[in-house]
Amino acid sequence: MKPGDQVGAYRLLEHLGDGGMAEVWLAQHQAFRNDPPVALKLLGSMYVRNEEVRQRFLDEAQVQRSLVHPNILGVKDLIMTEDQVGMVTELAQTDLAEHITATSGPIPWHIARELFLPLLDAVAEAHKQGVIHRDLKPSNVLLVRDGDRLSPKLTDFGIAKQMGKSKTQTGSAMGTLAYMAPEQHIDSKNIDTRADIYALGMTLYEMLTGRVAFNAESDYALLKSKMEEEPPKPTTYYPHIPELVEEAVMRALARDKMARFANCKAFREALDGDLSRGSGNLEVTQEPQ
Repeated sequence: MKPGDQVGAYRLLEHLGDGGMAEVWLAQHQAFRNDPPVALKLLGSMYVRNEEVRQRFLDEAQVQRSLVHPNILGVKDLIMTEDQVGMVTELAQTDLAEHITATSGPIPWHIARELFLPLLDAVAEAHKQGVIHRDLKPSNVLLVRDGDRLSPKLTDFGIAKQMGKSKTQTGSAMGTLAYMAPEQHIDSKNIDTRADIYALGMTLYEMLTGRVAFNAESDYALLKSKMEEEPPKPTTYYPHIPELVEEAVMRALARDKMARFANCKAFREALDGDLSRGSGNLEVTQEPQ
């Protein structure tokens, strides 16, 4: 594919990146040229005729489109031909992982909360609809410009599990090693919503400290640490974290899932009892102090 090519009703403008088995393009609907450009996620050509991969991609699009929430990336259109499969979504400016890197250090809680609390609400909605994400991490939280602010948008439901349904084989592990709950390493099929709570805790830990909770030289060492040790408290790396926030993060990261928050609402309330203060956005111009 190259700029100028036509995919369904969309003209490709610019290649934005690659991820997994797909590539992402900036695109414009040719019949509605006054509309803002969109993101077009295309399944790689080598996978289009692989029925299992193709179906997983279509399942991802259907699951994400069914989840209507201001902080879940909206799927606007679906392209299905013999040679092309793609989903059209809102256009994001960056993602949370890049934002953390650009910050070059911890994000103070009074700023981090404006991104994280809406993310909790988004995951809560997915859980309410019977969907466990299973791959929550900063790079799967896109940031979409809303005026002079950025709003978090949860995306990438490629390995999401619908409660009561699963194509994952018992005993297989799916997810991203650094953010997966201990029980998810053993069997991704039989996890529950508390695996997402753990990944959310890992994400908030990274936002507040500027580093991952466990830092190991190999995958085996990382897995061993997660199974046997507690991560250092976030204040080890950044002392200006409110005590109740640190306590909430550490509870979310409990190795025993029964010791974690039962749901996103409980996690949110532990972080901040005044729910009305969460605006769901972050000013682009505001820098961490």
